[in-house]
Amino acid sequence: MNSEILDRLPPQNPDAEKSVLGSILLDPAVCSDVVTEVKSDDFYVDANRRLFANMVSMYDANERIDVMLLVARLKRSNDFERIGGAAYLAEVAQAVPVAAHAVYYAKIVRERAMRRRVIHAATDMIRSAWDDSSSIQDVVNQCEAQLQQIQTGEYEGEPVPMKTAIIDAMNLIDDIASRRRQAGIMVGLESFDREVGGVFPGELVVLAARPSVGKTSMALQFARYVASHGRLVYYASLEMGSTDLALRVLCGEAGVPMSIVRSGEISDGDVRAICNAANAVGESQVVIHSRAGLSAMDMRRACRRLKTKGLGMIVVDYLQRVTPEDRRIDRHLQVGQITWALKALALELQVPVLALSQLGRAAEERDRKTGLIMEPRLSHLKESGDIEQDADMVMLLHRQQRAKETTLILAKNRQGAQGKLNLMFDAARTRFTMPEVDNYSEFDGFSGD
Repeated sequence: MNSEILDRLPPQNPDAEKSVLGSILLDPAVCSDVVTEVKSDDFYVDANRRLFANMVSMYDANERIDVMLLVARLKRSNDFERIGGAAYLAEVAQAVPVAAHAVYYAKIVRERAMRRRVIHAATDMIRSAWDDSSSIQDVVNQCEAQLQQIQTGEYEGEPVPMKTAIIDAMNLIDDIASRRRQAGIMVGLESFDREVGGVFPGELVVLAARPSVGKTSMALQFARYVASHGRLVYYASLEMGSTDLALRVLCGEAGVPMSIVRSGEISDGDVRAICNAANAVGESQVVIHSRAGLSAMDMRRACRRLKTKGLGMIVVDYLQRVTPEDRRIDRHLQVGQITWALKALALELQVPVLALSQLGRAAEERDRKTGLIMEPRLSHLKESGDIEQDADMVMLLHRQQRAKETTLILAKNRQGAQGKLNLMFDAARTRFTMPEVDNYSEFDGFSGD
């Protein structure tokens, strides 16, 4: 049965292909509609593929399309004899009586082409599955990547008139003004939420710092806040196990230092505080995906399932630990693949993606006069080019060793202002708070993007 299926002629419809070509010869105006449905590669018959490619070239060059001009072009491109000469052209020209159904024929051609691509991809998958030299996870990732590369032919990104875009924008403003919806998703830092508007669906937000400054603590704090407001949060942890991460959250909620738990010097009162915290934390809408070697494809697969359950935010802890699609290419290209995959995920699911990132050792540079660690810059991002380019927002955490005072630097904000927010780090609760200055803390030195 399997051999019989694989040996069959691939899906095709030569009559539909000729009908598309004949329709264009009858009425060249239909070409504008047909080219949004099919490409030359969608045609199975080589002669039809060559004919369509030449017709589209004439259309793109704003040339008239008729039999005589087409013959002249085919001869110049040495395709006239390859397509079967005048006899086949006459056959194509008589394929349809009217051109009104050109788009219908084009859809048939596209559908058959998609079936062929699925068959080709499935054949490659079978071959990969039998290859023991690759790990099963790599095989699964390659299979998913192949399926995603199959173009549906549905062009959702067609140009729209400015008037249409303006109407959509005004509807969004009306929803925000009437409080039916928020533009961004609030993260719980009052000044940040007020001045910046939170984090936004479809955007990639990078939170970067040197080790032990508080990236994970801030990410967990954001995740808990978003989850407490009725949104599901997906948390990909590539460095810490789910138990360690949950323990960190529990201790923070209970105000019990992690060091006490690790040393075994925990008291009965500490246990009671942690138990009380567990009741609240256990109901949190945070889903932890903890596994070494997670790839962007793994995250995409999990998040697609969670989208139907009200997914509101994705956290990746951290970016440099994500397994790249192609380990053979240079590291900076691998990071570029990862950041773009995360940006694409944010756009596809229309949720913000918060990706944690390491800063290079240059961020530990000290001021020669004071001996203090200097503030980090965008250039300190590890493999900074693609991270900085793909991110819509980049936040840098800065804190001196063993200090509580912390600065959150909004170094890049594609949609708004930049600035700094002064915070205090509560080590016992592993969370950041704002110092009380007139009940709130303002961003310092805000400037236009």
